[in-house]
Amino acid sequence: LKQGLASHVPKARASEVNSKMVKSKFVTQSDLKIGLIGDEDTVTGMLLAGVGHVDGQGKKNFLVVDSKVHVKDIQEKFEELTTRKDISMIFITQDSAELIRKSVDEYFTSGQVVPSVLEIPSKDTPYDPRKDSVMQRVAFFMPGAMAQMGIEAEGSSFKETIVQEKGGGKLFKSVAFSKRPPKDLQACSSRLR
Repeated sequence: LKQGLASHVPKARASEVNSKMVKSKFVTQSDLKIGLIGDEDTVTGMLLAGVGHVDGQGKKNFLVVDSKVHVKDIQEKFEELTTRKDISMIFITQDSAELIRKSVDEYFTSGQVVPSVLEIPSKDTPYDPRKDSVMQRVAFFMPGAMAQMGIEAEGSSFKETIVQEKGGGKLFKSVAFSKRPPKDLQACSSRLR
């Protein structure tokens, strides 16, 4: 249709018609991508599964972390992925997340939901749910969940703070953590009741 229309229009207006018919691209749910930061084996597996994307400017949605990559590069990639509008989820291996733990924790405390950041295990490092921010939230809202999985919360360095806030005329208590849940999650949840 575009070629037919352009052939019936004088040459001076043909380029004008072509430029008006080009649609601008909007990012939709089907265009959203997964970001990935991890070791070579994890990234390679995910790329083979179709997660990888390189745009026309050479911008990648993944980073292979090895001994040659500086912590600053990992942090910059994490910040880039968290600010991109076409990224809906970020997978980061737990050992890579440990290298930039401050940035990961700051992102979680910012309250931002999209993109979601999920810490995943790598081939070389076993998964430790006590370090995972998502599992820390699960432990907070479901105090017995970690114990049911056979994971002790001991050794955690979470600082508990009880804050009274006024909301809608009612006083209620909320608990804020500086880093990790307290050792005694049951005591913490019983104080909120």
